[in-house]
Amino acid sequence: MKKLKEIMVAAVVAVAMVISVPVYASENDKFSDGGIAEQMEVFPAGELTGDAFDDGTEIVSEMPDVSSETAAFAETELSSDQFVSEGVIYCKDTGRDTCRIVGYTDDVPENLILKENVSDGVNELFVYSIADKAFENCTKLKKVSVESAFFEVGKNIFDGCDGLTVECYEGTYIYKALQAKNNITLIGKERPQKVEIDNVSYWDASSSHYIAWALEGNVSIEKGIYGSPVIGLDGIDEKVETIEFPDTLKYIGDSENCIFRSSMIREIIIPDYITDIAGKYIADDCEYLEYVHTGNGYLRIGCSEFSNCPNLKTVEIGTSVESIGDGAFKNCYSLKELYIPSNVQEISATAFWGIEDSITIIGESGSYAEAYANSMGIKFQSNGKSVKMPSIVFLNEPSVSGNTICASVAGENSEVVEYKYGLYYTVEYEADEPDMWLKKDLVLTEETITRRFEDKSKTVTFPYVQGDREYYVRVCGKKKNGKYTLWSPPKKVTVKVNTPKPPEVEGITVNGSTVTVTLKNRDEYADAYNYVLGINPKKSLAYSEVYGLSPKVYQTVPSEKKYVLKDQNTTKVSFKNVKKGTYYLSVRGYAKDGKTKAYSLPSKIQKVNVFYPAAVTGVKVTGRADHSLTCSWTPVKLSPDGYIVYVQDSNTGKNVKRISVKNTSASVTIKGLEAGQSYKIVVRAYNKVNGKNYYSSYDKSQIIAFTAPKTPSLKAQAVSGHKVKLTWKPIPAAYQNGKCEYVIYYRNAKDKSYQRLTKLSDTKGSYTTKALKKNNTYYFRMRSSICDENGNHSTTGTYSNTVKVTVK
Repeated sequence: MKKLKEIMVAAVVAVAMVISVPVYASENDKFSDGGIAEQMEVFPAGELTGDAFDDGTEIVSEMPDVSSETAAFAETELSSDQFVSEGVIYCKDTGRDTCRIVGYTDDVPENLILKENVSDGVNELFVYSIADKAFENCTKLKKVSVESAFFEVGKNIFDGCDGLTVECYEGTYIYKALQAKNNITLIGKERPQKVEIDNVSYWDASSSHYIAWALEGNVSIEKGIYGSPVIGLDGIDEKVETIEFPDTLKYIGDSENCIFRSSMIREIIIPDYITDIAGKYIADDCEYLEYVHTGNGYLRIGCSEFSNCPNLKTVEIGTSVESIGDGAFKNCYSLKELYIPSNVQEISATAFWGIEDSITIIGESGSYAEAYANSMGIKFQSNGKSVKMPSIVFLNEPSVSGNTICASVAGENSEVVEYKYGLYYTVEYEADEPDMWLKKDLVLTEETITRRFEDKSKTVTFPYVQGDREYYVRVCGKKKNGKYTLWSPPKKVTVKVNTPKPPEVEGITVNGSTVTVTLKNRDEYADAYNYVLGINPKKSLAYSEVYGLSPKVYQTVPSEKKYVLKDQNTTKVSFKNVKKGTYYLSVRGYAKDGKTKAYSLPSKIQKVNVFYPAAVTGVKVTGRADHSLTCSWTPVKLSPDGYIVYVQDSNTGKNVKRISVKNTSASVTIKGLEAGQSYKIVVRAYNKVNGKNYYSSYDKSQIIAFTAPKTPSLKAQAVSGHKVKLTWKPIPAAYQNGKCEYVIYYRNAKDKSYQRLTKLSDTKGSYTTKALKKNNTYYFRMRSSICDENGNHSTTGTYSNTVKVTVK
């Protein structure tokens, strides 16, 4: 700091001066009155006689040192807010019991102690800060001991003070500011990490300042200790009754703690210099709290700050408060009147939860407080003053249909070009989250935004509103100049139906023309579901939000419904007889509100391909020959594009034939087969989509069948004993898969019809009859019979040739 040096010169001519206090201050050191240390007029020689002033002040004279720096005769009077203590110039802070060091005088001692508190002659003041270059060029100083707990330390405070020793506590703001100064010997004193003073616990939070925690009784928070400022109060124990806050505190509370909650505190007076009260519920559930003054510094009475305080009678809201948050005075039954100043321009719908019918809001006519009271149905009393209503738009009473809320702007607002709407709901719940520093029995009330969006229309709808609860609607307007009005006071509307959640599809199966849909689970609020298979899905905006987690919510549903299953009470349904094609599935649930259905958002749309026909059933053999089989089946209900009949060797599985059959037919004759052969017959339907065939499944669409065996060639001869021996060629090995039998018939020449002689499984190709009548003529014929391996069909061949034998 540039020294305005006073030199008293006595040479041949004595020079007399008017002396007040010699002051050393920066040329640009601004005091609280905005003034700058100014040079005083130098009186001419001879105007004063003698060596003393009228008030007894002596003139101090010395011989001039020609080698010294050029100096001007100057005297500076202290401003009204400045004073000197032990050679140090202090400036009082307006409106606070603090001061700051701004300079020094010639009376500063060589060994200076910068104390934490000094007196201005009337009051004890806390030394809050030290200005830039406060002791610049103060060569008289040899040692400075710092006791002050400076909140602010300027730059270059000891410039030009070579050889100076400074003793202070380690880690403090001034210690850190002087560490890099080579011309200063810095001696650090150790300070405790934690200390308890008068029922307050202080701990070193960051090696430069302390944080306080009140313990019990009537406590007063220190401004500073051990050369370090106390910048915050993080919390108090339950046994604390009163707290005196210093006006040097920078904040109260932290993001987790509730500060005063559930304590015995009776009054809370927040200093004007507190601009930050961190956390929520800061004084919730204070049974003994009677009086609150919010101060004129912080802006918002936050969530549940003074809720559930049954004896709170008086609240003074400061001139800085702009909003009152969720549940701020919930269940404060003794709070009968509350003055809300016109600086408050936003109030939560739940601010007076539980006392809306008993409290009277007092305020200026035309204020936001009056508009809020009228909107919420709360008593309002004017204090006889009036203010101009801030720029604001209002809502008509909202209406509700099912789960859709309709809101409209009241009156004409010629300056508004766009509206911003907000939909809120209130909840009351127990705070049992593990990451919250709260008791589990704490009941909270919060106002939660569910929708907020912009629209040019004066009438809007909020569809798909969730939950059976009370909602609140607000609106603000964007004006032609780009500025927004205030949010309107909330308008209450009650939704009486719980909207089901959008259904989740767990699975879709297609079996031919049957489409089966299964949902994951049934929503507790869904009375029934509507299922739709359709085409041409269209995506449309269900509702939009400018703010929030889901800025835009879309719904996609088929624009053309082909198959509909309405009012289904189950989470598994089947569409039957669905024609081939590509479809899209959409499902939505609904809850009944009288005759109105409150629909959920639709499920995520699902693509369903119905390309495969139903499986063919009823396959059977209706005709057999030794070289052909005739088969039929039950026609598929929804006619496919055609059928394919596969013929395989039942032993080897090798395909023998593949026959296409028109969709108008349900039978086919398979020719060119081998006689007496076992075949597997498979019938499949198919649909042709985009040039590709899609086939039905194999289920119940196949059989095993034999063609008729070859006609035996029979021979006969008479043998001794009046018998006849018959011979033929045996059945081929292919018949081993089935049961092969032979039936032999005969008749006497005198008979007209044949009789069965025997049925046998002899594969040797011969049979000898028993004794017949001598000299009689007999006729014989035979045929083979096969029972296939399914045991379902018996196949018989044609009769053999007839042979004639005379028994001798």
